[in-house]
Amino acid sequence: MRKSLLAAILAFAILPASVFARSVTLPNTLYEKGKPFPKSITLETAKVNGFYEYKNARFHFHGLIPASFGNVKLPMNGDGILLSDEDGAELSLSGAYHSMKWELADYIGKDIENAAPDQSAHMTWQDDRYTLSWTKAGRGYYIRRILREGRTASLYLVFPEIKRDVYEKLIPVMEKDFGIEEETGKK
Repeated sequence: MRKSLLAAILAFAILPASVFARSVTLPNTLYEKGKPFPKSITLETAKVNGFYEYKNARFHFHGLIPASFGNVKLPMNGDGILLSDEDGAELSLSGAYHSMKWELADYIGKDIENAAPDQSAHMTWQDDRYTLSWTKAGRGYYIRRILREGRTASLYLVFPEIKRDVYEKLIPVMEKDFGIEEETGKK
């Protein structure tokens, strides 16, 4: 009994602190002293193991970020976040006001036009959101876009096609949580 208690205490003491962390602060690789870019971002640990939660205060959207995406680029205007991982994959979560008064079909058309896939693209469409995925030049592409209350939020992922199995496990988790909150205090 005493040995197992001692082993449990020792195991607890040597576990990395990140296992118990409720948040992580990641440096902004765009930061330069005297420039208007944020120095870092703090992300909360998500309820889903292996993910952090990102919340955007400017456009009121949120999404999950896989913990493997640690290289952060934060723009100075607060419209979102761009991250990359060791595989060379890039993940972008961004928001905007859709001042052009586009409908969802307009965004879909533009994304399909820009995609120019090597093979046919896959798309799903609901009332206020859609997903589009395709392959081009050895890379996989995935877009999730939501249009609500004069705002759009986009989740954009580009990854090496050779690692498709890894990213196809992450995408449904990110897709499920990605959303726009209703604005409070609207008149």
